[in-house]
Amino acid sequence: MVLNENVYLVQCNCTELKLIDDSEYDGTLPTKIEIKIKDITLSYDYTPELILKSKDFLKTVNYKDGAYDIEVKYKDLSNVYFTKIIRTFITCNIQYKVDSFIYDILDSDCTSCKKEKIKEALDYQFYLEVLNYSIVCSDFERAQIFLESLENNLMNYNCKNC
Repeated sequence: MVLNENVYLVQCNCTELKLIDDSEYDGTLPTKIEIKIKDITLSYDYTPELILKSKDFLKTVNYKDGAYDIEVKYKDLSNVYFTKIIRTFITCNIQYKVDSFIYDILDSDCTSCKKEKIKEALDYQFYLEVLNYSIVCSDFERAQIFLESLENNLMNYNCKNC
């Protein structure tokens, strides 16, 4: 039986999430963990830290940016200790695009448009900050708006010069 439930996710990179269980139990630990992401449920032997790979759940290399509801069930052979829905928001892909955009501008020798590109980079960095604040405040609808705006602005970005 769980005395004090404390389960959370940490975004490791674009391909993995780490599920951490710091819960207090009455001496008997669960034996299994069931994880459901989207429509796929996988079962694991109990461990306090578990890596959730995107290729196992989404059949893709990376988790796509956006909101996820992850259902976690801790159980043993006879019963379910507890079920928790963890709502998380992935941002690593857009973070990488913004970082690449900024790096490429700073690394560029182009002088004719550098000033306007720096302003654009600052705008993207600001949007990314507001996106992260929205996530911290659990305002995932607003976070999705900022994510879509950044994705639309950076959709065709793939060059290293002005």
